[in-house]
Amino acid sequence: MDQIHQQLRRREISTLYKIQVNGNWESLRSYLATHKSNKEKDRLEEAAMQKQRIEREQLELNQLREERDHEIRVADSVKQNQQVTSTPVQSAAAIPIDQEGSKRDDYEEDVQNGSRRSSFSGRGLGIASFVLSLFFFIPVLNLICFILALIFGHLALSQTPSSRRKDENALPWFGVSFTYIQASYLILTVLITSSAMDGYEYSFIKQAIFVALHSSMFINAIVACIFAGLLMLVVHMMANYVPKFYVCYIAALLSVSLTGVLQMLITVGYSGDSTGAMALLIISGLFVMLVNTVIWAVLIRDEKGEPLGYVRALVGSIFCIVMYVVGVFLLIAFVSILN
Repeated sequence: MDQIHQQLRRREISTLYKIQVNGNWESLRSYLATHKSNKEKDRLEEAAMQKQRIEREQLELNQLREERDHEIRVADSVKQNQQVTSTPVQSAAAIPIDQEGSKRDDYEEDVQNGSRRSSFSGRGLGIASFVLSLFFFIPVLNLICFILALIFGHLALSQTPSSRRKDENALPWFGVSFTYIQASYLILTVLITSSAMDGYEYSFIKQAIFVALHSSMFINAIVACIFAGLLMLVVHMMANYVPKFYVCYIAALLSVSLTGVLQMLITVGYSGDSTGAMALLIISGLFVMLVNTVIWAVLIRDEKGEPLGYVRALVGSIFCIVMYVVGVFLLIAFVSILN
């Protein structure tokens, strides 16, 4: 459909053309009309399902209110009988008539207040997870922040309504995803460098490397902003919609962090010639491209929640990797000119 719309916009074809669908030839005009009616049918079905879900939730709430009202009526009846037994002179008119209604109103108000408190609590936990995840580049402190960000983020995500996806709850989802990526990067790079630093006796060298690893995490976070913008651009060019920035940022950060880990692993663990190192870098680039394709195809979605797809994810991954390689070569050339 994307190719058809692009060719129609470029006036390369017209609606009088014929296309083959399931072995049968039909005019493009009738095919587009059928496709449009099918999309409208799917939209109506989705709206009907949404309406049924709302009605079902309302029915459950009404049942809960009826059970509560029944409990209030039973309690009032028992209390009324006790008052009549203890003071026979007292008439039924002495009991407040609006007692039941006021209790029901109080109960509904408690339900609404509880819903507001739950929503505010979930939002507060999401904000806390997001803020704590931003301390990823501070040594030692980030270990505590990682744990707290994951705890608060998962608690906030657990309060996401079942009708919404987890990634639509932006702050806690970003905090949890960002923390997982940065914590994994830190743990893997520390393990790789510690195995290579076993022969060094000077602690200040190890401390300098440890600080350099945190600096690389900060650089990865900045570079991910650039690649998130490139990813949004290429998705807009392919699919005619602009995905959410925080989703593209997490996708780009995963790619940049994975590339950094593989490059460090090759640098530390491989001691052969430059040809072999170049071959390993190419293989690692293909692996990163495969990981990007699998994750981006599901992670990046349009406004209706439809995923990007593997073909478009592959094209976007190739584009970003090519831009990464070009950026690295330009950086190396700039540094060599300065020297």
